[in-house]
Amino acid sequence: MTAEVESAETHWLTSDDLARLLQVKPGTIANWRTSHKGPPFVRIGGFVRYRSDAVRSWIETQPTT
Repeated sequence: MTAEVESAETHWLTSDDLARLLQVKPGTIANWRTSHKGPPFVRIGGFVRYRSDAVRSWIETQPTT
């Protein structure tokens, strides 16, 4: 599979999408991003995006209580 095809199949989330998914405020997502506590992100054309598979992996590594 080429990188072009792989990226076309990747599901990307916006910060608002991620906030809704995790049931937190968008500001929390921004705070996590600037403090390097949240899931990995990329900037595409100046827009922040999160790969859904990376978010899933990040969630699985979070401690549970």
